[in-house]
Amino acid sequence: MPIDGIAGDGAVIFLDPDKRITVYKRKTRKSCCSCAVYLAKGDLCLAIKRFKFLFDGNSYGDDHQLMDWFMCAECGKICLDLMEEHFNINIEKTMTENRTNYLENKL
Repeated sequence: MPIDGIAGDGAVIFLDPDKRITVYKRKTRKSCCSCAVYLAKGDLCLAIKRFKFLFDGNSYGDDHQLMDWFMCAECGKICLDLMEEHFNINIEKTMTENRTNYLENKL
């Protein structure tokens, strides 16, 4: 279940998160795609696979996998909780902002 489809330059990008928090295993540090906290090897994170589908106006073509994104454990937990509630996550906002938006709309 993708998080979000983002239109751009004749393509649609789908984000497909792993369904569990895992250990960040890369040697290089990477920042959380939500809150920008740096992740180091051994930190807990949520890995997000990204795919780009080319669109020619009539149909989707081949998909291309893009570089993975990562969320820190805190943002990843919020993301998984919102997905469980079937909330339409806006990846351009932080997970904290998405959670606030969810709670405001839920009331």
